[in-house]
Amino acid sequence: MTLTKAKLLKAAKPRYETVDVEGFGKVGIRSVSRSQQSIRESGLRDPATGEFIPEELARLDVYTLIDQLMISEKESMFDDGDVETLMNADAAVLAPLYMAVNEFNSWGAAKLGNRSGGSKG
Repeated sequence: MTLTKAKLLKAAKPRYETVDVEGFGKVGIRSVSRSQQSIRESGLRDPATGEFIPEELARLDVYTLIDQLMISEKESMFDDGDVETLMNADAAVLAPLYMAVNEFNSWGAAKLGNRSGGSKG
């Protein structure tokens, strides 16, 4: 099957799903847009040297939660003001959330071109 613009844009439509996360119940997760991904990636490097900033790399997992965990399809659970709070939170408590987001992201990569989009759950 040949890739067309329409197929690609349909496959790349932002996703939102409500999933069950052990210890938390139902949690909304959204995909990250290319725009948001670019913003995050640019913040990982020192503009003057182009080198990675170690402190920002250490926050990368927390930014994943900030960018993808949702209260509803339109409302984020966290914002950038929550970075330090999440960095200092109990890692074992947050682990199921990281796992749920990683599974969500893996599903998206594995199913590219094979999904209908929309909300699930």
